[in-house]
Amino acid sequence: MGKEVIEKKLLLSTSNEDKTHELKSLLEPLGHTVYTLKDYGLKIRVEAKGITFFQNALLKAQAVSKVVDIPVLGDESGLVVPALNGEPGVYSARYAGEIHNNVANIQLLLRKMENITDREAYMQTVLVLMYPDGQYYYGEGSARGSITRSRRGFNGFGYDSVFYSPQLKKTFAEASFVEKQSVSHRLQAVNDLFRKVNENVGAMNSKK
Repeated sequence: MGKEVIEKKLLLSTSNEDKTHELKSLLEPLGHTVYTLKDYGLKIRVEAKGITFFQNALLKAQAVSKVVDIPVLGDESGLVVPALNGEPGVYSARYAGEIHNNVANIQLLLRKMENITDREAYMQTVLVLMYPDGQYYYGEGSARGSITRSRRGFNGFGYDSVFYSPQLKKTFAEASFVEKQSVSHRLQAVNDLFRKVNENVGAMNSKK
């Protein structure tokens, strides 16, 4: 019963404002009260040392869950290009070395793909929702598309300006915020996560 009560309060284990904005816009319409590290006066920087999106999302959730008493949501997202053997993958934010240098990351990506014709790619998100007792659920989602040969658009962040969505027929950076959210990898991950949470709550209630 406790989880059903606190389920609607979540703390995001991220200091990335763009990521926070996207997650809040997806979670708040579902009835969740979403808190940030800043709301709790926390300055926690988690070194994402995992080799998978899941491992890093779990590390982020665990690090913050140790110091708060509400569920914590860890998010690990990135771009995957099969023709580059999965790069940039979990190294998406620091692909060119310096963390969150979007311009340098994109320049390196386009340079590596200059002579590659297979430009298929996908955005991947893994979310881990961890409760104070250490129990957790995870959800994952992806948005498929391709890499353009130059930057297009000024919205979004990360690799949005070179990620073309066939559903939207434009790059994520050319799309409006609402358009991007409607097909985004984070939307799919949120839906997958709470489907699992709700299934578990339903199963527990049926046993009462």
